[in-house]
Order: sequence, then structure tokens, then C-alpha cells
Amino acid sequence: MKKSFLLLLAAVWSGLFITVSPGFADIWIKARVPDEQWTGVASSANGTRLVAAAYAGGIYISRDLGFTWMKTKAPQNNWQDVASSSDGTRLVAVAYDEGIYVSRNSGATWTKTDAPDGAWVSATTSADGAKYTGYSFFGTIAQPGNYYGIACSWDSGRTWTPNDETSFSRWRAGASSANGEKLVAAILDGPIYTSTDAGASWNETSAPIAGWSSVACSADGRKLVAVDASGGGIYISPNAGVTWQITSAPSNSWYAVASSADGKRLVAAAGGWMSWGPIYFSDNSGATWYKAHVPDAYWYDVTMSADGTKIVATDFYGSIYLCWNFGFR
Repeated sequence: MKKSFLLLLAAVWSGLFITVSPGFADIWIKARVPDEQWTGVASSANGTRLVAAAYAGGIYISRDLGFTWMKTKAPQNNWQDVASSSDGTRLVAVAYDEGIYVSRNSGATWTKTDAPDGAWVSATTSADGAKYTGYSFFGTIAQPGNYYGIACSWDSGRTWTPNDETSFSRWRAGASSANGEKLVAAILDGPIYTSTDAGASWNETSAPIAGWSSVACSADGRKLVAVDASGGGIYISPNAGVTWQITSAPSNSWYAVASSADGKRLVAAAGGWMSWGPIYFSDNSGATWYKAHVPDAYWYDVTMSADGTKIVATDFYGSIYLCWNFGFR
């Protein structure tokens, strides 16, 4: 409680908006950021360095847990997702109908890669920022007769390799293990796939066909979690996708999910750009779920520090919200 109280005082001192509910320890703070259509958000392992992107807007970074934000020199694009290395120095961002961009200096400068322009909606990175993966909602034309579904880079974004097996599928989301070797990816109204060779090949899992919108995994790639945006539930796999089970989380338009490094702490957000909903979290690998004390919103993306104590969520028609004390009761 002492740590939570100090965080509360610090937030008040900074003049940030706070939503607090007595009897529970999740304190949510509305960050001081401009009104944007916030989409992707990512965090360094310790939660200190953050990066957030806006649709038809820019990319912003924070180096102080989200207290202050600075707009980067990234171009204005239809940004969909961002991912960060564990130290926050290497970043990758994908834009719908645009391309894939990388930064190797914590967002100070951005470079457009040789990945083709296309319907990119999700991006992942290994902890060291050496392996990137981009996921396209539609088969992206790289050149006549050659389509990208999933594209991988094994040299920090310098070159990209398409995977022909993944063409012509509506890939919605992906997640990566810390070493970048184990990947999980979901198709909207389709299956969930995994890869054990950094995206070179993919295998369909036993997950049911659903309106998958987001996936996450533990650092070792064994504990997986996936959310269904079509009024469905939250599913977990304790064995890298071999088996799946639906959790006790209520049905909703789940749109984003994130996991701590050990896979014990999970956070899931409902909403997207067409509906709004709550945020729920679990501190026991999805066995039980609790509603967060933050207003329902058009939640679009969510991220979590490696230890699961810090959460950041983006509201597509609102702002960025921060929770710095998840787990303190």
C-alpha cells in the first residue's frame, strides 16, 4: 500500500487524471497526450520506456513510465502497431497501406524498410531487437505474383523475407518469445498458428476458429493467450498451442491482450474502433479474471512490463491510460 500511495502522490503532483476505486489496488492514470486515434503501444521490459502510435497520426515515446511524452520524427501514417526490444532502444512500427519502419535509437529517428507497402496490422520483435515479424491483414503484393502474409526480418529490419505459406490469409495479430524463435499468430475468423523457427515455417494449432484479434505469449513461448473479438472469450494454452481452453473471463469484444514474461499475469482489453468495453486482468495465468477499475472505452491495444506490474492501454477515441501498481493489494 505504501508504494501505491507514493505513486498516487506522484501522479497528483504531475496533474494527471486518476481513476481510483477503493478496496482494490489498480490505479489508472490518464496520460498527458494529445487527442489522437491511439492504436499500438509497446513497453521496454522494465516499463520505463514506452512507444505509442496513432492512426492517421504520429509515433510518440516516453522515457519516464509515461509521465511525459514526446512526438518523434516518424511520418504521419495509418499506424497500426508498434513493438519494442527489452531495453527500448530498437523499435518496429507497421502502417496500414504503408510500410514497416524501424528505429535503432529509441525512436529518435525512423527508417522505412524494404518491406512492401500493404495492410500491415501487427508487429513483433525479439527481446534483443534482432528478429522482427510483420503480419498483413490481406495478402500484400511485394511484386507481381508474389504476396506477403507474414514477413520476417532476422537482421533488425534491414531485409525482409516473405513466407509463401501464409499468403492470402487475414492475419490479425502475432506475438514472439524473448529469443524470437517461437512465434504465435492468429487469423481473423480462422485458426491460430505457431512457429518454432523464427517464422520460417508455421503449424496450425488446435485452437478453435474464432474472431481472433490479439495474441500474447510468455518469454519462453510456452504459455499462450488469445482473445476473440466476436463476442467470444479469452483462451489460454499452457503448452505452446498443443491444447487450448477457454477461461472464465466473460464474453466480450476482446480486442487486445498482453502477458508478463512468466505468463502468470495477463491483461485483456475489449473494444476496438467500433465498440467499447472493459479491461480485465489475471494474476494466475488466466485461471481467474478481475475487472479493472478504469472506465469502459474503445480499447485498441495493451502492453505490460516483463514483471507484470505496469500496464499501458490505448483508447482509439481517447487517450493513453497507465497502471503502475498491478498486483499490489
